[in-house]
Amino acid sequence: MNQRLLILGAGRCGQMAREIAEAMGRFPQIDFLDDQASGAVGKLLDYERFSTEYAYAIPAMESGIQWLK
Repeated sequence: MNQRLLILGAGRCGQMAREIAEAMGRFPQIDFLDDQASGAVGKLLDYERFSTEYAYAIPAMESGIQWLK
């Protein structure tokens, strides 16, 4: 069965999601959708095109979140 993970957003939250997913050791492939990241497999609005290629997807975007310093 397809065990690939698609993370929506390749920023800080997306990188944390990837680290957690890698530590789980469950996903043989982890990719990103992101409008600005050069290493992403596509743009955020392309999510429907990828829905059959990935068994799992998780949103990991920080837009609108105010971080405490």
